[in-house]
Amino acid sequence: MGAEYKPGDRVYLDASDIQTTRPSKKLSHRYLGPYTIERQVGPLAYKLRLPRSMSRLHPVFNAVKLRLAPPDPIPGRRARPPPPPTLIDDEEWFDVEDILDSRFFRRKLQYKVKWKGYGYEDASWEPVENVAHARDLVREFHRRHPDAPKQVRGMLLVDPAALRAARAPVHRGAAP
Repeated sequence: MGAEYKPGDRVYLDASDIQTTRPSKKLSHRYLGPYTIERQVGPLAYKLRLPRSMSRLHPVFNAVKLRLAPPDPIPGRRARPPPPPTLIDDEEWFDVEDILDSRFFRRKLQYKVKWKGYGYEDASWEPVENVAHARDLVREFHRRHPDAPKQVRGMLLVDPAALRAARAPVHRGAAP
């Protein structure tokens, strides 16, 4: 039987049945939250106060899917929760604070992104399409790191040496 919760309790929500925007189920968080319990709606059902970004999700969950959040280890501290994502055309968008690195992964350009309101441990590798709205930050990153992999005129370059090699004249042996 599930635990008894009361209105105002903070709980984590089991994310095993919730579709997220993470690239794969394996990389998804096991629990989401913490969220506040608004009220008990049945013997083992509780209504949670969910953020606006989760408005498509029904807010009532079975007690089996909930886990009591531990109390704050530093009493009196006001933890600032990260800002909620912006909804644009029913898609979640997070604000980019900084571009930390770039790389090629499976022949596609990616940027390591530090998200506004989140720590460096939450930085993630994102395809170039996901940072199109942060072009100024991408330009600033490449100004600081001119040798970092980047996209040039529609052609992806692995490194500056590849660019120099592409511009160098090709020497061919004498024609037979």
